[in-house]
Amino acid sequence: DGGGAVLTGKKELPVLEKIGPDGNREWLKAESLDIIEWMEAERSDRFREKSGREDLTAFFASDGRFKVNQRILSRPRNLKLTHLKDWSREEDRAYAKAKYEKGGFDYAAAEAGDAESQLEMTKLLEEASILLGSDTSLYEDGVLGFDDLLYLPEFRTVTVAKGVEWPDRLRKYVVSAHSKASVGTYFDHQVE
Repeated sequence: DGGGAVLTGKKELPVLEKIGPDGNREWLKAESLDIIEWMEAERSDRFREKSGREDLTAFFASDGRFKVNQRILSRPRNLKLTHLKDWSREEDRAYAKAKYEKGGFDYAAAEAGDAESQLEMTKLLEEASILLGSDTSLYEDGVLGFDDLLYLPEFRTVTVAKGVEWPDRLRKYVVSAHSKASVGTYFDHQVE
């Protein structure tokens, strides 16, 4: 049993479920963007809309240099975060590893190329620092918005990698924005 598949039939997070007064499910949202859209509709103060900036889309493209190096640096390290709840159970680590290997990810190759990926990511983070619209947001006015919500988790994933050098401005942005949401980074749990 893969565990955790009761709500959607697959092991995935996040999931938001609304239970009605009768105890039955009224609806289920199993996609992050669907959950965000629902939250936005429930708020009176709308979250800043996605900018559509092509530079951000290109930088974070799933087949781009940032994402490729992010995976190389984070996936092997995540399996070593056994002191954190998300990675404490062997079956969860085995599930993640099998899932990514099935998709073609090679853990041995990633670990062999780690030093080069650290150097490449350090350069990429310098580029990313230039993408900031202000010290506190991807928007020029410094107000957090949809772009930040979409791309901050990408940066957070890289915080696990010890040996990657972060530009001060970008690191402060990542830490500050996560702090406002009461979400930690992995800077205090980095893995070599």
